[in-house]
Amino acid sequence: EFLDSFDAPILLIEGEPRVRSANTAACNLLGKDIKNIEGFKGGEVIECVYANTPEGCGQEIHCKSCTIRNTVMATFEDGLKRQRVPAYMDIDLDNEVKNIRFIISTEKVRDFVLLTIEEVGD
Repeated sequence: EFLDSFDAPILLIEGEPRVRSANTAACNLLGKDIKNIEGFKGGEVIECVYANTPEGCGQEIHCKSCTIRNTVMATFEDGLKRQRVPAYMDIDLDNEVKNIRFIISTEKVRDFVLLTIEEVGD
């Protein structure tokens, strides 16, 4: 209910990092039911092409430069908010790879990070 009080798509990230929960707006944006979001890594949820490699999300060489992952982890480490950070991710959309632009913000709340997806575009 707390997450649904926000209009923007929000993912609640726990420290591993895995998605603990998401609001309805995030489910709608991603076209996924909550059971296909909770407990998964961010790249798996967003359908990053590198999340499906043998190394997996967070372990692939490309993950070291993933702005979304790095922004979330930095917020976990120092507790500072990040606002309107541009991030680009290669996404598998219907068996076609597209480089998608995200504008994200992060905020630490207790032991979690709220990842807000403010914009999505080509």
